Amino acid sequence: SLPSPSSPPSPPSPPSPNSVMSAPSLVGHKCVLAKIPFFKALLSETWREGQRPGQGEEPLNGPLNGEEDASEALEASVLQQSVAEVDIDGFTKDGVRIEIFSKLLDFIYTGSEDVIPESPNDITELVVAAERVGVTQLVRLCERDLIVFLANDTEGNENCNENARALSGFARAYNLRRLARHIDATLALS
Repeated sequence: SLPSPSSPPSPPSPPSPNSVMSAPSLVGHKCVLAKIPFFKALLSETWREGQRPGQGEEPLNGPLNGEEDASEALEASVLQQSVAEVDIDGFTKDGVRIEIFSKLLDFIYTGSEDVIPESPNDITELVVAAERVGVTQLVRLCERDLIVFLANDTEGNENCNENARALSGFARAYNLRRLARHIDATLALS
C-alpha cells in the first residue's frame, strides 16, 4: 500500500548484500590491514577504501544535544577512522569467494594456520587470494597442506595421478616449488 500523504517518506533501504549493484566487501581495522603492503597501498587516500566517509564534503556542525552526544559522535568518528571497508570485487571476479577471503583476513589478524580449509579446492582459492595480497607465510602453509593432501592421496587412490596433474599447472603458476617437486616425484613413481 502507498503511504498516506501526511506520513513522511521512509528513507531508502540500503542495498542487500546479494544485490547485483553492491560490490562485495569486508571490514577490517586499518592498523591491522596496513601491515600488509597491498592493503597499506589500498588504504592510502588515493583509493576509495582509504578515504574517510564524507571526505571532500562540508563538515557537519557539532552535536545538537550536549556533551553526551558529543562523546558518542567522537566515538563514532574514531571508529569510522579506525576501520576500513575493503572492496573485494576483483577477488570475487577471479573466483575467490567471500568465505575464503575472510579466512585470509582471519590469518592476518591471528596468524593461526587453523584458518586453512581442509578441501584442496578451497586451499588453492586461498593461495590465489594470499599470493595476490602478498601474505607469503599463508601461501607457504597452504602449499604444505596441498603436499600433505597429495601424499595422503597416493596411498591406495587410483586418482592420485589425476589430482597431481590437476595441481601441477597451479603449482607452477603460483611458484609453489615444493609442491611442484612433490608432484613431479609422484608422477615419476607411477
